[in-house]
Amino acid sequence: MTAARLDIAFHAPAHSTTFTAGLKPFAEAVMRDAPDAVEIALHPDGTRGGLLTTQVQLLESGGADAAFVIPGFTPERFPDNFVFGIPGLFRDITEATLTYSRVVTAGALRGYGDFHVIGAFCTEPFTLHAAKKLTCLADLKGMKLRAANGADEIMLKQLGADARIVPGDRIVSAIESGEIDGTTLHIGPLYDLGVDRVTIYDYLLRLGCAPLLILRTSAASIGCPQRRRKRSAAIVARLMRRITRAGSPRITTSSWPSSKPISGAPAPSRRRLRSKRRTPRSSRSSMPGWPRIRAMRAFSMR
Repeated sequence: MTAARLDIAFHAPAHSTTFTAGLKPFAEAVMRDAPDAVEIALHPDGTRGGLLTTQVQLLESGGADAAFVIPGFTPERFPDNFVFGIPGLFRDITEATLTYSRVVTAGALRGYGDFHVIGAFCTEPFTLHAAKKLTCLADLKGMKLRAANGADEIMLKQLGADARIVPGDRIVSAIESGEIDGTTLHIGPLYDLGVDRVTIYDYLLRLGCAPLLILRTSAASIGCPQRRRKRSAAIVARLMRRITRAGSPRITTSSWPSSKPISGAPAPSRRRLRSKRRTPRSSRSSMPGWPRIRAMRAFSMR
């Protein structure tokens, strides 16, 4: 039997952390587990069309069979996702992903009825990154900060910041122009978007997380024979159950190797690390700013 083909659109470059550490290993794991059931073709760099903020519309217009979607850009479509942006709910990326994937599978969230969910993940808790001095909560008063979502915006305003939602692809230009002084973000886009070049201070405050999805429209599944469709769905569901039970690092954190807390674990705020350490091992060589990432991970394990 010929394997069903699934083309997945991805808005960002193939070298981005989300692609190399998330989408690509996920697709490889599915095909490795079921080589005769499904063949996944990934299309990064926006080759299937659409923007970072319009992947849901790309799906609904028929421009792609499936797409990597950031549902935070369409909060009216996924209103219950708001809860994942509440600060302090999750310790790390694994705990957030386990929770999100399970509630999606259980059908507990609104807005998913028109889609077939291939994968459901969460980012690690967001931290703050600023061009201006940020060493304590008092420094947030009056600071112009970009919020990733509605929950972030509410929380930052309660802490005294002048918060507003700014699309991810505008963060760097907004900081350079002085429109904002800093942003909430997780580690991957910190480097993928170039935000590390325009910020100096990292305030390691555990904020909310951002849900991430691999979606296919229900209509796109109609053309696939029912037996093959059910088999492919069962394989993906089985893989997702295994991921969510074990928190498999090969899927959720393959390029984010675990590390024990280093001596002198970082304080909640620290200047960017300018380390002269030797080049990281080959398995880590593709991850920029490894000393900074290691310090931030060490803090998250405290």
